[in-house]
Amino acid sequence: EGEGGCQQDAFPIFCSLLADLRAKTGLDVLRARLTIVRPPRTFIAEHNAGEQGRLRMQCILEVPADATNLLIVAGEGRNLTEEGHCVWFDESFEHTLLYEHPERSRMALYIDVLHPGLLDEDQRGPPDIEAGPLDVPDFLEKACRWDSKRLLASL
Repeated sequence: EGEGGCQQDAFPIFCSLLADLRAKTGLDVLRARLTIVRPPRTFIAEHNAGEQGRLRMQCILEVPADATNLLIVAGEGRNLTEEGHCVWFDESFEHTLLYEHPERSRMALYIDVLHPGLLDEDQRGPPDIEAGPLDVPDFLEKACRWDSKRLLASL
């Protein structure tokens, strides 16, 4: 394992991208995972992290445009059907997922980070976090193009 617990030998480009994310944002990356939900319907029941301190960035890598991909956090839902779009949410809040499509799966990348608002601001101030496309140049394109087959094979 390399820096931050990333399996550098298996995923060199992806690990490099995570290191760039750490360096450019100051965020402490806790883990990254590729998830796939399957048709025709997947429902992940309401759950939470059980403790404060973890934010999750969900990046949609592949989803049919006509799918329902509803993420509900603290009672508010978003239908996430734009590939390459990322959203942040606080894992300590109750959240659930409903995915529906007659034929195709949805693939997403999750990156969990230490909540910057809980860091000692005297050591380093919290970085700005906004929902929207990821600022790290070509992050999703590179992650998908080079490492997604290996990530899929490791599931």
